[in-house]
Amino acid sequence: MAGAAYKRWPGWLAMALVFAALIAIGVGRAAEPRTADQRVQAISKRIACPVCNGESVADSRAPSSDQIRANIARLVTEGQLSDDQIVTEVDSKYEQDLRLVPSGTGIDALIWVLPACAAVGGAAGLWAAFTRWRRRPTQAGPTDADRELVEAALRTDTADPAGSDSGPGDDDRP
Repeated sequence: MAGAAYKRWPGWLAMALVFAALIAIGVGRAAEPRTADQRVQAISKRIACPVCNGESVADSRAPSSDQIRANIARLVTEGQLSDDQIVTEVDSKYEQDLRLVPSGTGIDALIWVLPACAAVGGAAGLWAAFTRWRRRPTQAGPTDADRELVEAALRTDTADPAGSDSGPGDDDRP
């Protein structure tokens, strides 16, 4: 049985290495320097159009979105603020919340993390239950207690065969 467990490790190890490589590639690509136009486009996708429903500033052609894109381009060319600071700067100028991507702190982080934790916890619970059910021996037939119960019932029926069929009010009347 122990030999079978060792045969599965190379597959899991290979999957872990592939996962680590993909994470490293993803992090490396995110760290690449971007041009000013790429930054403006990325920031514009994170801000909602103040007059359009469900559209980002990058997708909208409304005059207010054009003004916001121009403001973002100006802030990017000045080079003094990070992308998150530019989003905060633009969002602070409007009454409504224009952020399409929530921040990664506080309640917003919980809103994103809790469903993922619930899904992982549910999957782990199902895995544990299925593993326990698979290891539990199945009963192929009746147990000794079942046999004793049947024998006791048969002894009671054979001791009083005439009385068991007569119901209440069944007298020996013609």
